[in-house]
Amino acid sequence: MQTEQMIKELRRLEEKHKNDNVGFGENNWSAMCHDVAKRLEEQQLNFTEVEKWHRFIKSNTAELHM
Repeated sequence: MQTEQMIKELRRLEEKHKNDNVGFGENNWSAMCHDVAKRLEEQQLNFTEVEKWHRFIKSNTAELHM
């Protein structure tokens, strides 16, 4: 499953369980889905930034060797 699909599914489950009554010691699925989706989005953004820097460095290094 792709990251975008996982985030979409987590957001769907977050919405589905947002009105659940959560007792003491039970999992709050809505909050958990929210937190995991948020973390995946942050990691995806960080990975995109790393890829951009990698391409930038690679293109500039190639110019220096010419």
